[in-house]
Amino acid sequence: APLHHYLGAESHLRDILAWFGAMTLPTNVYLSTADFIDGQLTAAAAATLERKQPSNPLAHDVRGAIQIATNDPGNARASFEKALALQFNYLPAARNLARLDLAEGKPDAARKRFELMLAKEPGNEGALLSLAQTLVLTGAPANETRAILERAIRADPTSVQARVALIGFLAQSADPKAALTAAQAASAAIPSDAAILD
Repeated sequence: APLHHYLGAESHLRDILAWFGAMTLPTNVYLSTADFIDGQLTAAAAATLERKQPSNPLAHDVRGAIQIATNDPGNARASFEKALALQFNYLPAARNLARLDLAEGKPDAARKRFELMLAKEPGNEGALLSLAQTLVLTGAPANETRAILERAIRADPTSVQARVALIGFLAQSADPKAALTAAQAASAAIPSDAAILD
């Protein structure tokens, strides 16, 4: 019997990896070893997934990820755009498109991807954190990035991810006093969370 793979990592892990710039393969896809060659998902497997689930944005995002891996950014962009056309708030595709925009020297386009999403869903934590990451990557003023991270916390005061992102950003911005204040506020808001206590 063939070995099987189940790609089903928690969405939080994916968001954390994205914060650090990793392009992650979409999760919750069931695949067998026949779908891989030398540890890589085959284009044929992605095409099959796309054919079986044409209205699923994940199928197009998987195809786009493979196209990126095979150095085909033009078709990858089209796949990611198709995923977003199916679901305007599909963050994995938006993040991948933003990375392509940044690689092509289009920081405003990268930023607008998340701003458009936030115009429809102002409290979308993933879009807020992705926008903050884009601001950091493009060298935006620190107060602008901080404001976005604080907005994410206001949208969900118990969000560990938003609070850890703010603390980390402030620490990296050489503002230890603000980082300590943010950490104390996080500890008060979420006193039992191990990530905050660390």
